[in-house]
Amino acid sequence: MKHKALETPKACLHYRQYGKGSSILLCFHGYGQDHEVYRELEERYGVQYTIFSFDLFYHGQSFWHDKIIPLSLEAWKEIMQHFCDVHKIDRFSLVGFSMGGRFALTTFNAFPQQVDQLILLAPDGIKKRFVYWLMTSFSGTRSVLRYLVTNPKPYQQLIEVLLTIGLINKGVLRFSETQMKTRAMRRRVFYSWTMFRMLFIPPRITAQQIKKYGVTIRVYMGDFDKVVPKENVKPLLRYFPESLRTLPVGHTALLKTWIQTNGVLK
Repeated sequence: MKHKALETPKACLHYRQYGKGSSILLCFHGYGQDHEVYRELEERYGVQYTIFSFDLFYHGQSFWHDKIIPLSLEAWKEIMQHFCDVHKIDRFSLVGFSMGGRFALTTFNAFPQQVDQLILLAPDGIKKRFVYWLMTSFSGTRSVLRYLVTNPKPYQQLIEVLLTIGLINKGVLRFSETQMKTRAMRRRVFYSWTMFRMLFIPPRITAQQIKKYGVTIRVYMGDFDKVVPKENVKPLLRYFPESLRTLPVGHTALLKTWIQTNGVLK
């Protein structure tokens, strides 16, 4: 197991390497996690795969240094191209859980001809959520979001109003209760929301690339997931309904359950 970091003028991307197999697996965790969540894959697949598990920016030891300009599709492609050059990687598979699904989808669309498998676990980044779009797309609403996340009482009041009128569900409420406890945690919410807002590719484009290059896609969802419900992945599943797998868990337990399930990788 090796800790490594890729340094660029705008970013530090930290990751850990597990296993020593000939196939390459790139893994992206969910919000509030870090690279450690994929450690168990080494025991199950370390002979078959060399696994690279990344800390997403604002998590673990990875940092996006610019506090004004968001992470763009082009910037992420440059970072990942640098990573592939360093490790002499020309083909790989991708796993993305929750927020990490947005990074897996972005990486896939940057290098579709190099991907063997795209595995998405309750992925973010497929369906544009109205509240997220509204709060991150305009400078004025981003200022409002900054105020709300640094002032927990008005934020909580807003969450309760949005829950009442049906714009969010109880899963988001529980998320706010667990991930907004401290000022540092609230700042991470703000920067993760606003700085990753450009990482979105229309599902139609993703589907075209999957079909063009014959990439294997699997989408795993939790039967009781209230944070990323099945409705959120329908725009992609309409093209690949056979790719859906469900597990009898909620959002938090999905990743660990998937890791412990037999036959999840070729």
